[in-house]
Amino acid sequence: MTRATTIVSAIAASLLLAACFLIPGKFASTLDVKRDGAFTFAYKGEIVLVTPASLGQPTPPDTVLPTCFGPVPAAPPLQPGQGPNVAMRTFRSGQRPCTPEETAKRTADAVATRQREGEQMAKIIGLDPSNDTAMRDYAVQLSKQAGWRSATYRGNGVFDVNFEQSGRLDRDFVFPLLPKSSVIVPFVVIRKRSDGGVLVSAPGYRSAPAEAFMNGISAETGTATKPLAPPANGPQGSFIITSDIVPLTNNTEDGPSRNGSRTRLTWSVTPGSDKIPETLIPLGH
Repeated sequence: MTRATTIVSAIAASLLLAACFLIPGKFASTLDVKRDGAFTFAYKGEIVLVTPASLGQPTPPDTVLPTCFGPVPAAPPLQPGQGPNVAMRTFRSGQRPCTPEETAKRTADAVATRQREGEQMAKIIGLDPSNDTAMRDYAVQLSKQAGWRSATYRGNGVFDVNFEQSGRLDRDFVFPLLPKSSVIVPFVVIRKRSDGGVLVSAPGYRSAPAEAFMNGISAETGTATKPLAPPANGPQGSFIITSDIVPLTNNTEDGPSRNGSRTRLTWSVTPGSDKIPETLIPLGH
């Protein structure tokens, strides 16, 4: 295994362990591209934090199970008037009720595990999904970044956002770029080509972007993991690209429509749609 492969595998292992990503929820997104390279990109709607629980991965239980196995720890002597000592009972298949001490330890272990996972999430994606105050603060940080007209945390991992940014396509463009996050599942990527054109791709505008990303990494690196299932509130919306240039290629269902000198491409994102919206636009032609 090469050093590069080792590094990628290490990153993949961390991501698979974390399994925590920001993805689109219900949204409407548009991109307008002009012949001279001027563009305006907009995204309005939900951004959803998917967690191990929403991806079908194991997490510490919300309530500690009351059943234990094996011999009962030594119990104190019976006091006058007390019932039979629990240590004298027998149970089928080795199961027995947990003692108060065991229940307390399980609870403490679950809390400690959640805290460790939250700290790990904060290192990887920049926020702790178990901390509502941190999530609201993160929304405030988003609102301070260029293009983010508004961002509020609704709760249950859902942010309501309004983003719009204009510029020139003289370099690559990625949305979203998030504060403090070292891991991004990009919603939209615009790559500048050497021939002057731009390739627009929207890997986040599909039914299960984070799961496809993680399953792809797992397959590439040979990292063993249970296939991830899409969360219940995955991406649902539309992506519309308008331009005064006819695109060279696109993978819409119906192709470009025309309104005078302008073209329009439309992709609908619904549960089960796995196509990555993509088009090649030849600027300056």
